[in-house]
Amino acid sequence: LECLEAHGESVHLRTAVELAAEVAGVLAGVLGGTPGSDTLIIHRGARAAHVLIDDGGAIKLTGFGVLRSADEPSLIGLEGYTPPEGFQPNGSAYGIGAFLTEILIGDPPPAARAMQGEQDDLVEELLVAILARGGEPVPDSVTDKVRDCLSHRAKERPALGSLANELRDLSRTLEGPTLRAWAAAVVPGILKGSGLAPPPKLLPL
Repeated sequence: LECLEAHGESVHLRTAVELAAEVAGVLAGVLGGTPGSDTLIIHRGARAAHVLIDDGGAIKLTGFGVLRSADEPSLIGLEGYTPPEGFQPNGSAYGIGAFLTEILIGDPPPAARAMQGEQDDLVEELLVAILARGGEPVPDSVTDKVRDCLSHRAKERPALGSLANELRDLSRTLEGPTLRAWAAAVVPGILKGSGLAPPPKLLPL
């Protein structure tokens, strides 16, 4: 996805929401540990540069790591994608809100604010930027979801698995191409322009 701006491409609103749903679904299914294991699979922040997509719309998420029980627990998450309370090994909807914001406005969001009032102000500034993006209008249903994800109050953020389903449902209410249709139209041109070889086909998630 990081190749888009360099090639003058943008992501339609529906496509962006569907992408965020897919990333949330991957994280919900992968993060954490298994019973009896002393390791956790972690991700410090899913940003556009971590998402690979083929011309069929299948995605692959990179950037995972492993945390062992003996490791230092106070890990630092990726700035802008980590909630105000700090890095969460089992993931957080905050990172998905940050990912969707990055896709929609073209820039990574600033670091979360420790104080609730400052975080609320930051979120409103990001929503203004989202509403000001070119292209199709952004409905309240999208900005409300971003606001929930980036909330200073962790209890107001949905769980990753629930968020993935909510975003998929939301994408179906929006105009524009599906992720698969957008990828089929855009990805081959980017690969041709960059001189990169087409990636191997990825199995749908």
